[in-house]
Amino acid sequence: MAELWIALVVASAFVHAFWNALLQKYGDNKRAATTGYLINFSVVLFLLVPLFLTRGSISLSQDALYYVALGGVLDVLVVWLLVKGLTSDYTSTYALRNASVLFQLLFGVTLLGEQVAMLAVGGIVMIAVGGILFYNISRFTLYGLALAVVSAVSAVVAKPGVMLTNPFFYQASVNLISGVVLMSFTFISARRIVAPQLDHVRGLLAMGFFVTLASSLWLFAVSLERVSYVGPASSVRIVFALLLAYFLLRERKDFGRKTIASLLVLAGVVAITLRA
Repeated sequence: MAELWIALVVASAFVHAFWNALLQKYGDNKRAATTGYLINFSVVLFLLVPLFLTRGSISLSQDALYYVALGGVLDVLVVWLLVKGLTSDYTSTYALRNASVLFQLLFGVTLLGEQVAMLAVGGIVMIAVGGILFYNISRFTLYGLALAVVSAVSAVVAKPGVMLTNPFFYQASVNLISGVVLMSFTFISARRIVAPQLDHVRGLLAMGFFVTLASSLWLFAVSLERVSYVGPASSVRIVFALLLAYFLLRERKDFGRKTIASLLVLAGVVAITLRA
């Protein structure tokens, strides 16, 4: 079983790296909320068939609806903090966001009662250090720290949410709630629904597909293993991001520092998998 969740996490991280590459190409910080809800709705669209095929396994209880609603609210909060953070200090926000693995460890142990081996704890600390070093933090940003905490809470909430429903239903419901709220926020702010340009539609759909695939793989991994292991291990996406940036995007800036940071992350992930 350990091999399965590790494979799911690695596959999710690889897809996540492609998703980020597309976001860099098609995303627009000034219209991040618009991009966000369009991706949310495209995820729901892609999940319609899996939802139909697995409808018989979905049993909705009051607890299930509570975790689904909470997951949607947390997703909106993550997007809001990300937008605010990226517009104030892009690199510092992303750097501090990687401290989320420490909070995933803390909340996984205290809220879910998970047991974590000391070797894995050391690996999680290495992942946090490597993730922060990768983005070369320039200053402390409250948005980045808040994003790390909320992202960790969101990961912890996903565990019971998935176990009480299934990965497809939980993911679709959270994205639907988040999409409706973000679209409403955009409408209230701009007094109109902002439509994407035609040349961005395919990019948005591609991002939606990759988000769907990456999130589904990650949620299936969460259903099999502890959040305090799956969450930090997902940071292996940083290694894939480095390789994609170097070979596909031809980015060479700070390659030495990023390589050292990626090796720290990789060593931390290996430490976690050894104790899983």
